[in-house]
Amino acid sequence: MTASTAERRASQRFTDSILAIADGIDPAGCRSMRIAVGEAGVGLRIASESLERQFAPAFRHLAGIAAGTDLSVTLWDASTAAPAVPRLPWQIEAYRPCGEIAGYSDGPCYLHFDAPMSALTVFDTKRGAAAYINRKNTALPGYEIAGPLRHLIHRFAIDRGMALVHAGAAARSGRAALVTGAKGTGKSTTILSCLAAGLDYLGDDRCLLAGGGEPRVYSIYSSAKIFADELDRHPIAGLREAALPPGPTDNDKSLIYVDRIAPSSMVRSANLHCIISPVPTGEPKSRLVRRPGSEALRLLIAEIVGRSPVTAARSLSLLKQICAAVPFYRLEAGRHLPEVAETIARSLEPA
Repeated sequence: MTASTAERRASQRFTDSILAIADGIDPAGCRSMRIAVGEAGVGLRIASESLERQFAPAFRHLAGIAAGTDLSVTLWDASTAAPAVPRLPWQIEAYRPCGEIAGYSDGPCYLHFDAPMSALTVFDTKRGAAAYINRKNTALPGYEIAGPLRHLIHRFAIDRGMALVHAGAAARSGRAALVTGAKGTGKSTTILSCLAAGLDYLGDDRCLLAGGGEPRVYSIYSSAKIFADELDRHPIAGLREAALPPGPTDNDKSLIYVDRIAPSSMVRSANLHCIISPVPTGEPKSRLVRRPGSEALRLLIAEIVGRSPVTAARSLSLLKQICAAVPFYRLEAGRHLPEVAETIARSLEPA
C-alpha cells in the first residue's frame, strides 16, 4: 500500500489547510481537555458545545493524567465560527468503505472521512496535530459517542506500539482478561457481569493493547453499551438510572458511562493475563477451554483489516506477538451471570 508522490503532496496540502483553520479558531470558544492514550498525552481543544457534550464523557476517566502533550486535536462542527472546509481533493474511486482514502491516508498525513456522518479526520503525524470536523450540527450515532475519535486514536497509537482492538477488558489485582469475539457473542454482557461481581473495568467494546516484554491493556473509553431489556440482569447500583436511552441508530442499546456508576472500579491499565472469547451455551455452568492463540489473533485482527487497512500490517505484527505470549480461552458461558464472572475471576489468579 503506497501513495504516489502527487497523492502525498495533495494529502499534505489538504491537511495543512485544515490545520490552518484549526489554528485560527478563537481559543476563547474552546473547551480544553488533556487525556492519556496509553502513556502518551493527547490535548483536545473542542470548539463546539455539542461535540463537548457528546465526546468528553467517554474520556473523562483519563483526564488530567498525562503530563505532556504528544498530540493536539481540534474538534469543531457546523455550529463553530470557522471557515468552510475546502473541497475534498480525492476522486470518489479513491474512497474506501472503511473511510480511509487510497493514496491520501497512506503517508505521513492520515485522512479519514465518514461519509454517512459527514465527519472528517486529518492527522499530520510529523507535526503531532490533528483535527476532527463534523460538517453537521446534529446528534451523532451512538457508536460515535461511545467511541469518539477511534480512527485517529488507532493511527496515533500504532506509532507507539499499541493497537486499538474491538474488545472489552476486566481486571483483578492488576491482571486483565481481554474479552473479544464476533458481534453478538456477549462481550458487553460478560464485561458488565464482571463489573457487578467486583472486578475492575477497562472497557466494554474498545481497548488499547501494548506489546513488549509484558503485554498491557489500556482503557480508552469509560462507555459501555447494553440492550435496554438486559439492564436488570446486572445488579449494579444506579445502572438503570444512568443508562441513556437508545437513539434511532443504536439498535436498542443503551449507553452507560461506568465512571459515573462505579468510579472505584475504573482502572487505567493492567497487565494482560489472558484473552477470552465468550460463547453463550444456556447451560447452568460456565467453563474455560484452552484454544490456540491463532484463533485469538483472527478475532482481534478481523475488524482492523476491514476498518483500518493503513495500520493493518503493523497491527498484525503486534497482535501476533501478544497472542503468542498469553493464553487464549473459549468461555463456554452459562446462563448464570455471577458464575460467568467467577469463571473469569479464576482465570486471573496467579499461575
